[in-house]
Amino acid sequence: MSVSHSTWLVVLMPYNLPPWLCMKKLFLFLSLLIPGPSAPGNNIDVYMRPLVDELKELWGVNTYDASTNSNFTLRAGLIWTVSDFPAYANLSGWSTKGKLACPSCHKETKSIRLSNSYKDIFMAHRRWLELLHAFRMDKDSFDGMKEREGPPRCLIGEQVLVELKDVMHTEKNVCDSLIGTLMNIDGKTKDHLKGRRDLEEMGIRNELHPQPLSNDKVYLPPACFLMDKKEKETFCNVLKGVKVLDGYAASISRCIQGKPPKIIGLKSQDNHILMQQLLPMAIRNILPKYVRYVIMKLCRYYRQLFSKVLNPSDLFKMEKDIGKILSSEARLGGPVHYCWMYPIERYLASDVETIHNKTSQNHDDGGDDTVLPIFCMPGRPIGATNVVKLGYDTLAIAHSHVLFNCSEIDFLRTEHLNILSHQNPKKT
Repeated sequence: MSVSHSTWLVVLMPYNLPPWLCMKKLFLFLSLLIPGPSAPGNNIDVYMRPLVDELKELWGVNTYDASTNSNFTLRAGLIWTVSDFPAYANLSGWSTKGKLACPSCHKETKSIRLSNSYKDIFMAHRRWLELLHAFRMDKDSFDGMKEREGPPRCLIGEQVLVELKDVMHTEKNVCDSLIGTLMNIDGKTKDHLKGRRDLEEMGIRNELHPQPLSNDKVYLPPACFLMDKKEKETFCNVLKGVKVLDGYAASISRCIQGKPPKIIGLKSQDNHILMQQLLPMAIRNILPKYVRYVIMKLCRYYRQLFSKVLNPSDLFKMEKDIGKILSSEARLGGPVHYCWMYPIERYLASDVETIHNKTSQNHDDGGDDTVLPIFCMPGRPIGATNVVKLGYDTLAIAHSHVLFNCSEIDFLRTEHLNILSHQNPKKT
């Protein structure tokens, strides 16, 4: 992370393989390597040109099918691209910054420019709610206006772009902002003086407006979602004491700071585990009930969205429950684990062993080449190991197990059977 050099890799994932194989490292194709030292930006089209030409050529290739002993016309098509949001803009040609930053809402994106925070925000998420939902008429809790419009029209025909934004990075950004706001972490919280002044300018949430003091300072009334010191300590202690299976996630405790209570240095996988598993557990005894229930429902939404199996009827219900378009893209793209960056990150991190990607305790490296595979135990030893000498009876049992179960000596069994048949021609 301290090196400014940026090399980009373009990896192809064949989706016509079984679900348990198509995202494995063995079947990923490193098709392009875009050199640094800086990101290609809009010039990525130049680097992608050879790959595009090859993909066009693959749309109609005479291919031999060994299983049927016949030729057929192979048609390989690009389903979508997976990237972070900045690269998404370079690939699609639709800017992901500014007033029309949402590629799904397209020209129907509704945004407001905050004069204090200097940010574009998108307050029209109530459009996805049912027409008679109470939130549509609630002016005070939102942008001071009633919402009577329906959701934006889905892009159809030639408007549909063959890409899908990476949900992994969206989840990370949501998790970082959520934890930073709950714990009021400097640089991470979205509840700051500029934000409060924007609320005052919009004329909403009067109870949160900044109050000037006599000594030229400003008092920010605490919001209902802010943790006090004791709640922060409880929250951090719960996360610090969590232990997970080796290889399931990194050690979350390394990111927990006790005094003052703080969470720093979370990676994408850490946010993924926090958002879907640990956060609902850590807040169940803190924060008001109406606040933590909303957070738990948000975590449940992401857990359902990231499930390896998606039920179309559940996705329609999810769209009604939360005003985001992510579930619509899941209906088009299928389970999200086909569209995220985790397999690519593991692919990039697996070639050189360092302290950051060393072999896990559950890894099976195949063992010693001189030992038969049936005796290679999965995993690696922890600490000192004891050497055990087998007795004659145990060795005899192991010998019989090898003779009758090890495929590596099939040719020896066949040779032995031929010798016995030659020596005893009258016996079958």
